[in-house]
Amino acid sequence: MTEYKVLVTLDGSHHAERALAYLGVLPSLGASEVLLISVVDESEDFHALALPEAREREANLLSTYLDAVSADIAEHLGIDLEALTGKFIVMPRRGLDNTLFAAPYDQPGFTALLGELEEQINDLHINVLFLDNIAQTYAGREADRHQVTKFINGIYGCARHQDFAPVIMGHPAKVAGSEYSGSTAWENAVRMRWYLGDRLPDENQDEGEAPDPKVRVLAKRKTNYSEKDWRRFTFEAGVLVPDTVPPAGSGIIGHLYDQAAERAVLDGLKRLQEMGMHPSEGATTSRYLPRLLLEYKLAEGRSKTELVNAMRRLMVAGRLVKAVVGKYAGNRSPMYGLTASE
Repeated sequence: MTEYKVLVTLDGSHHAERALAYLGVLPSLGASEVLLISVVDESEDFHALALPEAREREANLLSTYLDAVSADIAEHLGIDLEALTGKFIVMPRRGLDNTLFAAPYDQPGFTALLGELEEQINDLHINVLFLDNIAQTYAGREADRHQVTKFINGIYGCARHQDFAPVIMGHPAKVAGSEYSGSTAWENAVRMRWYLGDRLPDENQDEGEAPDPKVRVLAKRKTNYSEKDWRRFTFEAGVLVPDTVPPAGSGIIGHLYDQAAERAVLDGLKRLQEMGMHPSEGATTSRYLPRLLLEYKLAEGRSKTELVNAMRRLMVAGRLVKAVVGKYAGNRSPMYGLTASE
């Protein structure tokens, strides 16, 4: 899955905020009209086809894909997708000019396509608009603060109704730790910025440590009207399933989340021991417990930082203890490792 930054302009709209707060996105769409404009990327070659036929085949391909995905999502959430008929509108535009904003000869402005988009938004009374992606729709200077701000403001201004949340998707820069590329206006001109990746953007990764391919993290990195938070997803049976207990720094929810991480450490330790391993608390050893949990896919979607913190809490509480677990083959000196006291 590609890493995206997600920019959401929220000005009186509660849809995007509600989506991240409760991730039951599809059920919440029943009262909303959603338009997705996307340039899909698939292996089939449409170049030899006439434009009307190409668009029809692409629409059918994307519709077939969405039907298959929707069936998995519906089964997981226990909802009836018939209720969403006409509520979720997909417009594939592969092979077409999708420029909404350009700056020829340093004269920035909107193209005629924005007028078409404005008509669709208002005729269908769209509440949530997804534009995929910035590289397709924005042809101005990515690092020009005024042009970026004008583009974002113009997209929001398409709707004549107040309950409207445009979501503009794009890719971060290639440099490690990047959350977006170009001007700071990509963050400052929006009400909220989301980030989707295989880990939190400020989470350190050890050399040689591979991320769990089934795990994705969606984080609110900038928000004007709510607290920053994030949710972790695990890909299961065709669905990105959010964690049952969302992460939190304190309170009952935070305690439950800590307990889940500690349970992952204890269960993983037991499995490693059954495999004949002797995990240790020493960060510089090859037997370091958090590293082994990640290496053998026993972390249950937890990051290394979460595993380390959970291991330390368990040691302080006396639920993990350092004990002799064997002897070294060379000199037969005692080998120390971690064991569960329960």
